[in-house]
Amino acid sequence: MDNIMSEISALSVLEMIASVAAFAYVWLAARQNIWCWPCALLSSSLFTWVFWETALPHQSWLNFYYVIMAVYGWLSWNKVAQESTSTTVKRIALKWHGLAIVVLIVLTQGLVIITTPGQEANVNHYLDASIAVFSVYTTYLVTQKVVENWVYWLVINSAAVYLYAGFGLYFTTLLYIGYCIMSVYGLKTWLKSAKSAPNAALQQ
Repeated sequence: MDNIMSEISALSVLEMIASVAAFAYVWLAARQNIWCWPCALLSSSLFTWVFWETALPHQSWLNFYYVIMAVYGWLSWNKVAQESTSTTVKRIALKWHGLAIVVLIVLTQGLVIITTPGQEANVNHYLDASIAVFSVYTTYLVTQKVVENWVYWLVINSAAVYLYAGFGLYFTTLLYIGYCIMSVYGLKTWLKSAKSAPNAALQQ
């Protein structure tokens, strides 16, 4: 019993550290600060372990993907910073978002089928899978500085609050409530930046 409580306590400490680093990532990303990516690297590395131990495999693999994207994001933003001194946020036409959402929903259904063989999928299965699938795409949008990534994150983070609270990940739940607030802040900030940027025209 003591060993179990010790493991839970250690997991909570890792969750807390990961949550702080993750919140720093979102706050810095909203301000287009390249140091968001080292924070993402730290938080994602820790969350990979936390979610694996909590039996949320999709979330664990998702955070492993975040680790890779943190490196890619740093390189991508650093390249842009070296090539141009102007703001580089951009927007994508609504029709492309509609197509992306349809494809992501299909991929979510496929992931649920693959990971729940012989089982009747429940709400948590669909939430876990959809959060993972949509987050993969949205993280790429962040690395490319697409303004609408914040709209995706607002929906994803809201779903994550419900999922993580149900699994007793309270630090993470509070983090994602903060994420929801930061998503609104990030959208407002990047929209303002897009309006003033000469290269942020809507991509058809």
